Amino acid sequence: ELVLTANNTGLCVPGNDTLRIDINTLALVNAGADQTICAAETAVTLIGNVTSASGSASWNASGTGSFANATTTLNNTYNISASDISTGSVTLTLSSNGNGACPVVSDELVITIIPTTVVNAGPDRVICGDQSEIELSGIITGSVSTGIWNTTGTGAFAFSADELVNTYILSASDLAVGTIELTLTSTNNQQCPEASDAITIIVEAVPTAAFSSLSDDELNVVFTDESVGAASWSWSFENGATSSSQNPTVTFPSEGQYCVTLVVTNTAGCSDTIVSVIQALSKAIEPIAVPTGFSPNGDGGNDVLHVLGGPFESVDFKIFNGWGNMIFSTSDPKGG
Repeated sequence: ELVLTANNTGLCVPGNDTLRIDINTLALVNAGADQTICAAETAVTLIGNVTSASGSASWNASGTGSFANATTTLNNTYNISASDISTGSVTLTLSSNGNGACPVVSDELVITIIPTTVVNAGPDRVICGDQSEIELSGIITGSVSTGIWNTTGTGAFAFSADELVNTYILSASDLAVGTIELTLTSTNNQQCPEASDAITIIVEAVPTAAFSSLSDDELNVVFTDESVGAASWSWSFENGATSSSQNPTVTFPSEGQYCVTLVVTNTAGCSDTIVSVIQALSKAIEPIAVPTGFSPNGDGGNDVLHVLGGPFESVDFKIFNGWGNMIFSTSDPKGG
């Protein structure tokens, strides 16, 4: 208090007046330490502190998230919004209330949001058993861009396992087992959890192409498929003909050897090819001839009279005696 008293008042009683000054203490506000979180975390715990006559303060956010309790609740929870995650950070401000003649005192807490790590190892694969390598193009985005490959098989990576674009070389055991899994896992994750993605490799057996052929004596060749594991057939013949039948019959233009190619494919798209040389046969047709005589004496020479030449499908062979009577008849080309 300040008292002002009058002096030199003579015979008068000195007068005075009192001035009271109230001094308010400047508020002390602490919003807490800055925080760094992963985008997968949905909420941040807040422990605010204020020292002032009123003991009151309010929270405000630069982002679009929300407070779980009233903004005047010092120990609170801030719920992260999708926009906050997209922005990458949000600033929370704790400001004193009931300041009287004193200015508002504020303290800021910055929340840094680390993007979620996304790992893409690529699509699952179905390969044929004659394929020994698989090309890999892994992608890692978000807070980190590094990772490492692992396999459930016994094959090897052509480059260091931490090379995202890589080549996996299948072992004989991988091919025999038929199914392996390759996993790409993020590294250097700092405080965020690692992320991973896996691809499954299925190894399909390769079919085996094989066939046999049989020619008649009229240039017709019957082909018999002897392949294993085939679901479709593609034939190519040297005479220009093609066929998708399993067991085709082909007529060639002349007797001789011809190159034949068979490609077989199974239901998984795996294929095998065989190329072979086959023989097309024909039998020459001799002109018809009938002997003028024979000697049926049982000596094994010229004992039977029959039609010569051919070959013929059938004949009409008749023998008459001198009186015009038929004494023999046959339609068998070999009969006599």
